[in-house]
Amino acid sequence: MKIYLNGQIIDESEAKVSVFDRSFLFGEGLYETFRSYDGKIPFLDRHLRRMEWSATFVGLPFPHPQEIREAVASLLTTNKIDNARIKILLSGINKGAIPSRLSDVTPVNLVIFCEPFKPWPASDYEKGVILSFIHSVKNEAAPTSNLKTRSLASRMLARQEFAERGTFDGVLFNTAGFATETTASNIFWVSDDAIHTPPTEAGLLLGITREVLLEVFKEKQVAFRESLINEEGLKNVAEVFITGSTLEIMPVVRLGDKQVGNGKAGPVTRRVQQLYRERLKQEIQNES
Repeated sequence: MKIYLNGQIIDESEAKVSVFDRSFLFGEGLYETFRSYDGKIPFLDRHLRRMEWSATFVGLPFPHPQEIREAVASLLTTNKIDNARIKILLSGINKGAIPSRLSDVTPVNLVIFCEPFKPWPASDYEKGVILSFIHSVKNEAAPTSNLKTRSLASRMLARQEFAERGTFDGVLFNTAGFATETTASNIFWVSDDAIHTPPTEAGLLLGITREVLLEVFKEKQVAFRESLINEEGLKNVAEVFITGSTLEIMPVVRLGDKQVGNGKAGPVTRRVQQLYRERLKQEIQNES
């Protein structure tokens, strides 16, 4: 596989970064993950805007977005992959091993790689999946919770926990006991004839698919609210689904040992899946 590293496309065996990379030294860096559809990348501008905003927030120099767009396109062509899972990594290079101000960093490491996209089974989207409740890890309602950073130790611990339980993913909670997101996606639920999702101030990532859906709900006049909910409340909602750039819209039919609704993907979730597919198709056509 070929990797894009700081302006060059090279073999993965040759792709190396300095031990003074700040993500290696301090777990400090940013990333974006998304996918291509037959060579087209929907919502790429949104991903790049989010990454640039995050870089500006932490004071990390950001490459020109056009450089990244061209690099991604070249990488897909070189690797001959039309339907790919793509990851962009950005981090600063420290001047030695002693912590210094990020504002002192001038050069950055920009790494991009792609691999063939492996979709989840169609049966998962039809029958739904099971989520665990994760209480060993707490999301903090802090500014950094809205950034897609590479400090993922707590997420990896949570992933280990839900993997041991044999579930698809796990729901995370903040220190106040309210649901925030899963380890890799945003969460939505249906209650009181409306679709709900936690507000960003609860401590969660500003997901691109979440952003797109909120726009679609407004356009289509779908009843929607940003709401707080605890574990007990979540156990008693009519429907649950999770969203992500590679995941799209996934129904949830069980939370821990509690069945969601009638244990099947509900009608609102089905409608959301259709609305998102329509918006996705439109976005892909606009990329042509």
